[in-house]
Amino acid sequence: MTASSLLEPIIQKIDQKDRPKLTATVSGILRRLLLIEHLLSLGSSITIKKLHPKLRRVLIVSIYQLLFDNTIPDHAVLHSAVSLCIPHHRPYANAILRNVSRNRDDFLNNIIPGLPLHLKYSFPPDLIVLLQDTFSTEMVPDFLEYLNSDPVFHTIPVDLFLNGRLSGNKDMNAKLLLSYLHNLQGIHHLGNNELPLHKCFVQNISSQFISYLAVQLRPRSILDLCAAPGSKASLISLMAQDIQIIANDISFPRLLRLVNRKNSQITLFNKIALCCADALLPPFADNFDLILLDAPCSAFGTIRKHPDRRYDVSAGRINELSEHQYQMIKTARSSFPQAHLLYSVCTFTRAETTLLCERILNEYHFDFTRLQSSQEKICTALSEVGIPHQAASFGGVYILPDRQLNTDLFFITLFPPLTQSF
Repeated sequence: MTASSLLEPIIQKIDQKDRPKLTATVSGILRRLLLIEHLLSLGSSITIKKLHPKLRRVLIVSIYQLLFDNTIPDHAVLHSAVSLCIPHHRPYANAILRNVSRNRDDFLNNIIPGLPLHLKYSFPPDLIVLLQDTFSTEMVPDFLEYLNSDPVFHTIPVDLFLNGRLSGNKDMNAKLLLSYLHNLQGIHHLGNNELPLHKCFVQNISSQFISYLAVQLRPRSILDLCAAPGSKASLISLMAQDIQIIANDISFPRLLRLVNRKNSQITLFNKIALCCADALLPPFADNFDLILLDAPCSAFGTIRKHPDRRYDVSAGRINELSEHQYQMIKTARSSFPQAHLLYSVCTFTRAETTLLCERILNEYHFDFTRLQSSQEKICTALSEVGIPHQAASFGGVYILPDRQLNTDLFFITLFPPLTQSF
């Protein structure tokens, strides 16, 4: 289930100025789709799968607007919905929507305070099982509630960030920069019509921490294997302009964002070199201190920003991603045996996190005490900047959800250099 499949006919005709509203509507529907379908099934004698696709879309959008969007009057929702239906669907749609409108308070009283019902119809069962497989039973309801909440988007003045107090102060260290970005909490997303040209979005605190940790390891050179769109490489360069960075990615269009950023601020990003290559075929010599691998993953830890990801729970897809991650780590270990490898994913499935680490541990016969030492470094760095976390098996660490810091759920591990090449 994706936004385009749900509202494609409307998206094609939408006016530019109305797109922020559409974005909020699509996000809200995807976050509550299972719940809306459950409510629709309660009032209908026809199963959802047998409804005409257009009628189904109209009813889903309209039920969402009636229950969760207080900016549109009920009569306007009903009139628009019925007019969008073909003639012989109109009586059915009118009856369903009027029933929802009349019983809205009862529906909402059952939905909002009722945590079990709310959670049951917010996520596919398979995703809840994946979360329960990773964390304790007591933690899961809070995590689900957090992942189902709206994210906070932060803004920061570009001129301040690039031209003055931060980048111009050579004594500014990584911890202070991260602390500065922490202080942006409470600055909420501005609509596109209100967003000043001199402001930009700041990446999530969990993503920032990867850059912070990389700098704390004090490498002279870094290879960022999956760099695009370049946020981590850029932040590392701003925090420590003496580090040589190669930002590599297989996607040239995505890498162009970093190209444009570097061209517009060449003095700040002159230590970043760019390369477009497959991470499984890195065209580099073994001369890096740190390999940064923020690998492609199922991204379930970012469900707040991408609510449609919750419907893409497939064991086959997760296993395919895990195998791809394994091959990327194995290539990096074989190509750069003398480098540390900082691996991160914004997900929590065991196949992409702890089980993958166990597989690497068995492949390369790491001394487990070295992995524990790396784990302690990560936990210490997270504690220093006040980010909640939990140590995992086989040397990994989870960054946990935190409402104040607005963190995405991340997994990080630091593989030490190999003593020999495999």
